[in-house]
Amino acid sequence: MIFLLDIDGVMVRANPHRHLEQATDGFYVYSSAAVDTFNTIFIAEEDQVILSTSYRSRYTIAKWKKIFLDRDIKIDSLQLLDNAEQHLIDHYTRKIEDYTQ
Repeated sequence: MIFLLDIDGVMVRANPHRHLEQATDGFYVYSSAAVDTFNTIFIAEEDQVILSTSYRSRYTIAKWKKIFLDRDIKIDSLQLLDNAEQHLIDHYTRKIEDYTQ
């Protein structure tokens, strides 16, 4: 299975009125509930993650794998969504989806 994964609002709770906690590696601490849920449905040896987060180009794939591993998530197959693919996702909205059905 392929997972398109964002960080804000998915792995990190999005709350504009609350400061986000950072881990010692300088990136956000993930929600324990999000980590537990992800690990329940994700099979590291079989599944693939494509990072769609706006932070995706901040780190190399090796660094992202370490960030996830430091938060108790093991990902063997990880890719970064490229800009062309992100452009399509950014412009695909629920409004468009409603008209195509």
